[in-house]
Amino acid sequence: MCLYRNNFINYVSTFVILKNEKTLRILTIVSLVYSVLQAIRWLFSYFNIEYSIDNPLIPKTLVAFVRFPIYFIFPIFLMISIVCYCLIRSKVYSPNIVLPIFGMLILYFFFGAYIYQWIQSYNPYSS
Repeated sequence: MCLYRNNFINYVSTFVILKNEKTLRILTIVSLVYSVLQAIRWLFSYFNIEYSIDNPLIPKTLVAFVRFPIYFIFPIFLMISIVCYCLIRSKVYSPNIVLPIFGMLILYFFFGAYIYQWIQSYNPYSS
């Protein structure tokens, strides 16, 4: 009876570890896709801002004013993408790395406008 119980505990613990690893892998892939899409979005908006303003009455400093938060947001998403790619490539899914990254992306998903406004409040190009 004891031998059966030990085998069952080993089986269950192995299943929990595999399930946990699968969950962390899925969270890492979702984080990678979301962060790459956001990095591409901010990169395109960085270059698109200058060409979308054709009115000569709009001052040129407006471009620098709008681009200022992108200087902070784009590198963050780029670094998250690199970390997630390295995790997927090495197949090491540490909950101490994956869960905070996923949590940051969830917070950005819900509070991205507030983060953008907060960065914009320190904009040196504002008058």
